[in-house]
Amino acid sequence: MTQKEYEWLSHLPPQVMEEAKGHLLCGYAIALEGWRRGLTLKWHSSEAAPFKSMKTWFVHKPGKLFSLSAETESHYFFRSRGDKVSNQAVEAGADKQQTRDILKQAGVPAPAGEKFTAADSDQSVISYAEETGYPVVLKPVDGSFGRGVYTNLKNSQELTNALYEVREKSGYKDVIVEEYVPGTEYRLYVVGEKAAAAIERVPANVTGDGKSSIDHLINSKNSERKKNPRLATCPIVVDEQVKHYLTAGGRTLQTVPAEGEVIFLRETSNISLGGDPVDRLDDLPEEVKIVAVNALKAFPDFPHGGVDLIIPADGNRNEAAKVIEVNPTAQIGSLLYPMTGKGRDIPSAIIDYYFPASKAVKEANRLVYPDFKETLLPLEKKIAVAVKVPAPPIPPVSTRLFTVSGPLNWLEVKKRLTEKAVKRNIQGYLKYRSSDNYELAAASGTPDQLNDFINEAKELTGEDYLTEDTASETPAFFKQGFRIVEPRNQRRADLHKVDKKLKRLRLKRKVMLTGLNVYSRVRSSR
Repeated sequence: MTQKEYEWLSHLPPQVMEEAKGHLLCGYAIALEGWRRGLTLKWHSSEAAPFKSMKTWFVHKPGKLFSLSAETESHYFFRSRGDKVSNQAVEAGADKQQTRDILKQAGVPAPAGEKFTAADSDQSVISYAEETGYPVVLKPVDGSFGRGVYTNLKNSQELTNALYEVREKSGYKDVIVEEYVPGTEYRLYVVGEKAAAAIERVPANVTGDGKSSIDHLINSKNSERKKNPRLATCPIVVDEQVKHYLTAGGRTLQTVPAEGEVIFLRETSNISLGGDPVDRLDDLPEEVKIVAVNALKAFPDFPHGGVDLIIPADGNRNEAAKVIEVNPTAQIGSLLYPMTGKGRDIPSAIIDYYFPASKAVKEANRLVYPDFKETLLPLEKKIAVAVKVPAPPIPPVSTRLFTVSGPLNWLEVKKRLTEKAVKRNIQGYLKYRSSDNYELAAASGTPDQLNDFINEAKELTGEDYLTEDTASETPAFFKQGFRIVEPRNQRRADLHKVDKKLKRLRLKRKVMLTGLNVYSRVRSSR
């Protein structure tokens, strides 16, 4: 799985996203887009005042709350959701029955269904399903990530079993029963009046090779998913639903599918449960995209977010799309990193919406990215409630690659080279190759500034020990700042050298003090 094969966004390769996996990916991608345009980026803790009135959750760890500011305005974000999305929209989107009522009132098509609270018995749920007809879908009122969702329940026994799983084992007492609409599920992301991205959500599956068991194929596919910034944290998990689904189809985990045979593992298509995101933005008719746009318009102050809809298998593809749910805090990673098709630039669309004046510089500096983990440290250690990320270097960025080798005092080289890089605002690194050979990569806003740094490096190492590497490819992206990149044992060796030097200094100081004491006693005895 490579960026080229999957047509991911060239300015957001996996390298840039390596420190922002899982729930951190969405917010980081949007924050990064704003920062690269020259907006002031700050990361905040949950104690920051601007977020006291915003609906958030699971923000005890930093990395999900941030702000972006221009000269005249600031906006605050929780993951992919900005402050132009109202709390009322968040509350309505979280309640699937309220969502259905709002959509129905606005004339937006949605599956028919009914809500049942904890006060309603399982029998009343079953009676409703029998009255309206099977198959049905059972889902929690406030569930997310596909948890507790059972689809295509064909009779009262299957519904009874699902009710036990959802209400008793998972603890979701308030549930919804709705008509099951066979068809293809999509997640669209809407910004303003336009669908900025769309994926087909294909249920978790594996493709047979004629030799491997389903269990082995799942492990192989999970290895591939680890290479995807979004899918790395949502592998295919073999749970009771998967086992039941396979059994219903006459298979087990030990079954060996024929070569090219696609075996589905679940009915539900959620990416978090192992589903495959497939880019479909260019394939969907405009009428379907309009349904998604109208779905958000039905809610109060809901200018951007996710819309999940289904196009019935036997329906008119242009007119029969039915909205399943809306998500004000939607995951956007699967639309940035689909398994098939193009990654869509949702972060750019969101920043265009919040800061339209920044469109003029959106391509200005996409080669540098901040040190995400290091930036969050003051928040993690609770010594600050907000951290400002230093501005990126002035574009265009000039880059060069060198080899540093020879019998050098490497401890001194690392120290002084870092000092000079910081002084001249050089982005780059000194990377370990062997005990006497390092790779030096450097980037700067201007060629002159970079040349000055290289001349200083030559003075430090000696002309013969610093040579430009024209055979290798210069890195395309640079983490902000200047870093020493080397194995842990090398760092330990450096620390050992520092420790030995300190011990020698302490010993020297002790000898000097002892000598002074002896001299003082001799003088005082005279």
